[in-house]
Amino acid sequence: MDKTGAIERYSQNGKSYIRVKDYQKMRQGVGQLLAELMRIKGEGDYAAIKTLVDKYGVHFDTSLRDQVVTRFKALDLPTYWAGVNPQLTAQFDAGGGVTSVRVTYPRDPVGQYLRYASMYDAGLGR
Repeated sequence: MDKTGAIERYSQNGKSYIRVKDYQKMRQGVGQLLAELMRIKGEGDYAAIKTLVDKYGVHFDTSLRDQVVTRFKALDLPTYWAGVNPQLTAQFDAGGGVTSVRVTYPRDPVGQYLRYASMYDAGLGR
């Protein structure tokens, strides 16, 4: 936002919004930030990461935060939600090509979470 001018903050009817003015410039800004983060990580530049976190992560506009909280509360959504994702099963032909995909919806969220966990630790899927 402050490096490329590609993103602007504006107010309308007492509410704050953020708008992308130039997507190409925004991509360049994201690339600059990523390059700086990689440099900091590669060099172990503690002072640079502290400066970055202090500028963008610690100090923020509390009035903007208050607007976000108020707008979220008005939606009356749960703060945490855990759902069951569809399970996709591919059907293959003799050559190994996908011919179709079957979509099912498991009725056991705990079973699904354990299947996901077993992708990282085989002992959890039992």
